[in-house]
Amino acid sequence: GASVPMRLHFIQQQVNAVQHELITSEMKLAWMMDVALMDAGIRSYILKHSTKRTRYYLGSYFLENALTNKANVFAALCKT
Repeated sequence: GASVPMRLHFIQQQVNAVQHELITSEMKLAWMMDVALMDAGIRSYILKHSTKRTRYYLGSYFLENALTNKANVFAALCKT
């Protein structure tokens, strides 16, 4: 299979292809994070490359947390 960074890139491409005036770039980043976490391989990669604080956030409050936080985590992940 493809490497995790390549799969993250593919998720970005697919989500960015969706165009609608009500969908902001922040919403897209949060959506990418939701999709990425559904894949077990990507999820373990994310947890391995995250800070302790981010790992706690992803494990404890992810669904209840703000869109902005999800978007920031995904944006930071793609910079590594």
